[in-house]
Amino acid sequence: MAAPDRSVYPTQTASLDEPELDKVADGRRQYLELLEHFLTRFIADGETGNL
Repeated sequence: MAAPDRSVYPTQTASLDEPELDKVADGRRQYLELLEHFLTRFIADGETGNL
């Protein structure tokens, strides 16, 4: 989910009211770069991890 300030949070629901949300990126670009890195690593060696 992207917040009004463009931060990206992982969530199963679409609400910023959840107190346990952890910011994973400062914006969509950074989130997509992290996702690309995660997918590249997974394709290369099958290593899983968290975004």
